[in-house]
Amino acid sequence: MKESEFNLFQPERLKRLSGIEKRPDLFESKLFTVKKTTNPDHSSILSVFRDPGPAAAITPVLKKMELDPNCALQVLCDGRAQETAEDNLSLNDQTSERSALDIVTQIEEPDLIITGASSEPGLEMYISGQFPNKPTVIVEDYYTAANNYLAATKERGYQLPEKICVMDEIAKQIIVERFPEAESHIEITGQPAFDKIVEEDTETIRQRVRSELRIEDKKKIVSFMDTMLSEEETEKIFMQLSQSQLSVFMFAYRKHPRSNIPDQRINQLADNAGLTLLSTENLTTDEVSAASDVVITTWSTAGLEAIYRRKPTIHIEDTKNIRFPKLLKTPLPPSQQRLTEAVPDLSLLNESLDGLLNSDERRQRLITAINKLECMDGKSTDRVLNVINNQLYAKT
Repeated sequence: MKESEFNLFQPERLKRLSGIEKRPDLFESKLFTVKKTTNPDHSSILSVFRDPGPAAAITPVLKKMELDPNCALQVLCDGRAQETAEDNLSLNDQTSERSALDIVTQIEEPDLIITGASSEPGLEMYISGQFPNKPTVIVEDYYTAANNYLAATKERGYQLPEKICVMDEIAKQIIVERFPEAESHIEITGQPAFDKIVEEDTETIRQRVRSELRIEDKKKIVSFMDTMLSEEETEKIFMQLSQSQLSVFMFAYRKHPRSNIPDQRINQLADNAGLTLLSTENLTTDEVSAASDVVITTWSTAGLEAIYRRKPTIHIEDTKNIRFPKLLKTPLPPSQQRLTEAVPDLSLLNESLDGLLNSDERRQRLITAINKLECMDGKSTDRVLNVINNQLYAKT
C-alpha cells in the first residue's frame, strides 16, 4: 500500500501498522527502545510481536539480551503484546504521534529481526517487507503458529526466516509437513515462556491461593482456560460441566486476553448453568493454574503450561461444537503424546472430569507421560538465545 493510500484512513487508523494489511484492529502500533547501555559498535536487534502468546515466548529472551552491552534492542508491538513487553522490559516509547508509517524511519536498521508468529501476521509481514534481506528468527509459541507466517512469506516471495525455534519434534513435523523446504531452518529449543515453571514453587502457590480464596480442604479447584471462544461455545461447555460432581470442586474461569465477552456475561452464563465462579480477578493465570487440581481447555498455551506444572488436564477436541484454527488438527499434540485426557465429544466432558477428580490412577498416568517430555529443563530461553547469537556472529 502506498503512503498516499494509507493517509486516506481516519486519523486513529494512521497509528496502526495493521491497517496496511486492511485489517480491523483495536490497538495502536508502538515502537520502543529498551533502556540499556550499549557499546558503540553494537548489533541492532528488532523484535516484533502482536499477540500475547508470542510476546510471552520472546520477552524472556529479550530480558537476557538486556544484559548484553553488544546488543541494542528495539521492540515493535501492538495489542495485548504491548502489556507483556511493558511488564517485563525497561522501555522508552519512540512512537510517532502522527502516523504508524513514521515508525519505519525511527527504526535503527536491524542486524537481526526476532519475531513471533501472530494469528494475523500483518505487523510481521510489514517489517519483513521493509527489511527483506535481514536475517529473521521466529520463536513459535504454540503448535502451527509459524505456519501463518510462512504462508504469508511464501505468498509475497520473501525469503525464509533463517531459523524457526519450536518447542518439540511434533511442532517441527507440523511445519515440515506443509513447508518441507523449511526443515533445515527449524531448531527444537523448547518454549521460553515455560522456563519460569522450573523455578516456580507450585505447591506453595497452590496453598497460598487456596487460603486466599478460602477453599475447604476437601474441595478441589477446576479451572477453564479460554481460547477466545464465542458465547455459544462457552455456554455449551458450562452446561456440560454442570453435569459433573459439583459438590466436589470449585470452578475458576480465565478469559483469554483478547476475548471480547464482558465479564458480566460470563457470570450470567455460569449462573444459567448452575456454576459458581471463583473470584480470581486479583490472581494471575499462572496462580490459578498452579492452584488448580484439573485444568480444562481447548488449544491454549495455558493448557501446555498446566501440563508443564504436572497438572492433570483435559483438552476438548470436539470440532463440531468448538471452532479450531484451520491448521490445527485433532488429536492435538498433547493428546498424541498422552499428556492430557482428550474429549473428542463435548458430551464426554463431565465423565472425563469426574474420572480425573476421583481416580489417582488416571492422574498418575498423565504425570508419568509428562515426566518424559523433552525441553523441560528450564533452558529453552538459553537455547533460543544461542540460535540468535549464532545468526548474529556467524559471519564475524
